[in-house]
Amino acid sequence: MKAKIVLTNPRRHEELKKFIESLGLECLIYPLVEINPKVDRDSLQILLKSLKAREIRYMLFLTGQAVKDFLAYSQEFLTLEELKELLNYTEIWARGLKAKRNLEKEGLKPKLFAQTFKELSYLFKEYELKDSLIGVVNYGIVDDEVYKFLESKGAKILSTTLYSSSIPKDEGKVLELFNLILKREVNAITFMSALSVDNFFELARKYSLIDKIKEVMGKEVLVGSVGPVSSEALEYHGIKDYIMPEIYTAPILLKALADKIRKR
Repeated sequence: MKAKIVLTNPRRHEELKKFIESLGLECLIYPLVEINPKVDRDSLQILLKSLKAREIRYMLFLTGQAVKDFLAYSQEFLTLEELKELLNYTEIWARGLKAKRNLEKEGLKPKLFAQTFKELSYLFKEYELKDSLIGVVNYGIVDDEVYKFLESKGAKILSTTLYSSSIPKDEGKVLELFNLILKREVNAITFMSALSVDNFFELARKYSLIDKIKEVMGKEVLVGSVGPVSSEALEYHGIKDYIMPEIYTAPILLKALADKIRKR
C-alpha cells in the first residue's frame, strides 16, 4: 500500500498531486481554506488614482494571490502596461515568496522581501516613513499588525482587499480528514498557509477532537510546513514537531516528507 500525503491548500491541486505521485506516493486533497472574490472597487479606484498622481511612495503586497488579483482587477480601469509603469514609480515590498515570484513574473522587482511581516519590519528600521503614503494590497484577513506598525512609524496607508478566505462550507469533508488522521490512515499532512493551520485547529476544537488530533500530529502523522508563517501558526497551536524546508517551496517540502516517510 502506498504512503499517503494530504494537501490542504486551496489551489495548485493537480500540479502538486502529480508531483507527489511521481515520488511514488498517494495524494489526498482536503482544502482547509475557501477563497472567494471580494473586490472592493471603491478602495481599488482610490488607490489607483493615488498611483496615477504619483502620491504613493511604497506598495506592499501581502500574498501571491493579492498580486494576481491586483493586476487583474486593476485592468478594469487601466491597461496592464500602464499599471506596471505606475508601480515602477514606487518602491515595491513583498511579504512571502509567492508574492515576490508573482511580481517578478510580471517584470516587477520588489526592493524589500521577507517571509513574514515581522522579518519585513526589521528592514523598515532603515526607512523614514513619516508622512509617506503606502499602498497595501491585503489578503482575505486584514492584518492589524501591519497597519499598527506602519502607522507607528508615521506612515499613511491606502489599502484595498480583493478576495476573502474562510473555513470550507463542507465541514463534513474536514471531519473525514480528522477520521483518517486519528485512524493513522495518512502518513503526512501539509500546510501551505497560516490560515489553513488556524482553520484546521478551529474545526478540531469545534468537534472536540483537538486533544486527540494533537496526540497524533508530528508523531504518527508527519506535519509539513512550507515556511515560517505556517510554522508560527503551528507552534501557536502547540505543534512543535514539523518539517520545514530550507527553501520555502511546496515541491521541496513534499520531497522532504517523502524522504522522511521512506526512512520510517
